[in-house]
Amino acid sequence: KKLQEASRPAMVMVGVGPAETETKASPADVAAELLALEEASGDKARIFAGHLRATHWAPKDVRRWQRFANFVSSEMKDHSRAVEVLERAVRRCPDSSELWL
Repeated sequence: KKLQEASRPAMVMVGVGPAETETKASPADVAAELLALEEASGDKARIFAGHLRATHWAPKDVRRWQRFANFVSSEMKDHSRAVEVLERAVRRCPDSSELWL
């Protein structure tokens, strides 16, 4: 549902306020849902793009960076790119002990 709402163009209706039950999904939440869809597709290029999108919208989320690096290392078998991902992660989350170990 959030993905459908995020993909629709915004419509402004004069005199009508937002519904009380309507919630706005953050870009990070939408990116996480898109990543889940990409992972379900099984296409490694799309999953990689989904991880890029997810880390762009949540650059301080250590778990997302770890999942991204793990995917690149284990699924894509590209260890040099995994090192690049971890370097970017450390730049975005310098206080994270999980990324340094």
